[in-house]
Amino acid sequence: MPESDLNNDYVAIVEKLWTDLWVNTKSSERTLDDFQTYFDMMADDVVFKIEGPEGWGLPTYPAEHRGKARVLEVYTKEDPGLVDQIDYERPPEFIGQSNRVVILGAERYRIKKTDVMARNKEFAIVIDFRGGKIVRVHQVADLSEFAFAYRPEDGTAQA
Repeated sequence: MPESDLNNDYVAIVEKLWTDLWVNTKSSERTLDDFQTYFDMMADDVVFKIEGPEGWGLPTYPAEHRGKARVLEVYTKEDPGLVDQIDYERPPEFIGQSNRVVILGAERYRIKKTDVMARNKEFAIVIDFRGGKIVRVHQVADLSEFAFAYRPEDGTAQA
């Protein structure tokens, strides 16, 4: 298969996953079963990295998680009702080259715990494939508003 066809397949796959998980399913109603196709596409040695502010007691951010089992743990730990509403300030754009797909966008969401709207500003998610499997997911975003909206009741950061 020519590289351009493979690239188009990866872009289509990622766009469908994104649409199924983040657009067509309301965040507060999403379950782990909704992520099964995504998990099935991951290599056993996948690296899942999320950038973000430290010391705010966020359940899974920032961190680098290694291995499919660990990524599943991350999704299990995350409160399915953490984000109550997602609005896109700029719809996601999917860009592919070779074995890589980059998602660019801007979103805001309501944090259920505090009922505060937070902006993710602009984000980039880089997804690398090898042999048809996802081997790396790297999310880069300014999550400071998210961290502040998720803050402990006393408004202080946690060490």
